[in-house]
Amino acid sequence: MNYWSSFLFPWLMGLWLLLSVARRCRLPNQGGRALLAWGAVAAALVLVPVRGLPIGRWFCVLNFQAGVPLTGLLAGHLWKMTMQREIFRPNELRTAWNFGLVFGVVLYPSALGVGNFDVYQWGWGFSPLMLVVAVFAIVLAATGNRFSWLLVLSLLAWDARSFETTNLWDFLVDPIFTITAFAATVWGGPARRCRADRPRTHSKSRNPPADQPGIGRAWDDERGI
Repeated sequence: MNYWSSFLFPWLMGLWLLLSVARRCRLPNQGGRALLAWGAVAAALVLVPVRGLPIGRWFCVLNFQAGVPLTGLLAGHLWKMTMQREIFRPNELRTAWNFGLVFGVVLYPSALGVGNFDVYQWGWGFSPLMLVVAVFAIVLAATGNRFSWLLVLSLLAWDARSFETTNLWDFLVDPIFTITAFAATVWGGPARRCRADRPRTHSKSRNPPADQPGIGRAWDDERGI
């Protein structure tokens, strides 16, 4: 299974690109049929050989393996794009970005030779890393946070040896996840504060009449207030 699992993230990336282009070109991109159709096209594309190797396998040639959390978040985003239904709520996305940032900061400096201890070795076999992730997943599940699903899937995929690597770190975090988490944390926080601080009043000339509360409520709804 570890060979075919390497196609999953490239397929999702291809599907995201196709849906984005379809939206710009005003082609069908909503609903289950569009998802299946574009998904089939993306599957065909990642199997196209380039220099004797399917496009989907070039990620592995570049020594990149997307972790389970990043793959799950991308799948959730695609579901929202096509089906207009949210799998991960905003607070759960913040949990995911915090997780990716913290775990990336712990792993990658060590991988680059910073410090005298290699934390990558914690990912082999029964280790403190597995216990930390398991406890964190239990705590999140107890609070109803659906990011716990992705942590549980990561542990199950690691136990099933679903990737070509057997180190738990590679199932949990990857460079793209960490970079995305950093960007979401750095730029997402100020953006939320700006929205929270935005004035919530309108000029009198643009307010609907006070004796029509229904229209006033609709006006606020239209402006996203």
